[in-house]
Amino acid sequence: MDIAVQIFQIIFYITASVVAVLTFVKAKNGLLNSVNTEYQKKVMERLALLSDELWEEFDFSSENHWSKDDTLNEVLEKIHKYALENKHAILSKEKGFHGVPLPKKHIEMIAMVERLKSDPFIPEIIRRKIVTLLDDRLNSTLEAYITVIEQYQEDLTKGKRWSNFDENKSFIHNDIVSIMSKNGLGITELQGAVQEIRKEIQRYYESFNPIKK
Repeated sequence: MDIAVQIFQIIFYITASVVAVLTFVKAKNGLLNSVNTEYQKKVMERLALLSDELWEEFDFSSENHWSKDDTLNEVLEKIHKYALENKHAILSKEKGFHGVPLPKKHIEMIAMVERLKSDPFIPEIIRRKIVTLLDDRLNSTLEAYITVIEQYQEDLTKGKRWSNFDENKSFIHNDIVSIMSKNGLGITELQGAVQEIRKEIQRYYESFNPIKK
């Protein structure tokens, strides 16, 4: 009888232990699934927002469409204001220009890139493509602005191009666009790159669609 009781107790404890372990595993998996589902939800929401943000620049109805970009005006207004206030000193070589002013949009884009680099809700493959594109764009824009604006400042120092600042803007704009295009980052190329990133986002969405698997 004692042996039977002992055997029963052993079986009982083993069964209870197995049930406890299985219950724990099930609860843990349930918690992990819940956390993972919530995380994926945030990823999807972030990607949807990111897709819209990237496309704004190429959306004709958007206030952020590239044709409404006032970045060059912002830079030239600072240069022209300084030039007019110091015209005599500039022409007599008593004063010079103090580098190329960085537009607000450029600074904002630098901050955006840094934020994207550690955004926990952007999948790595998509993050790499966006950061690479924005880094290339920043570098090319900086190269274009420094090259063209410094030449413009040099011309002003030599007494050239003072007669029509508004007309100068058109030439400067064309020169900047030319450098960007030469670097493969003109408007058409940028739009194509953004479209490819949006397609990558779509592929990420579709990877969770059981019908397409």
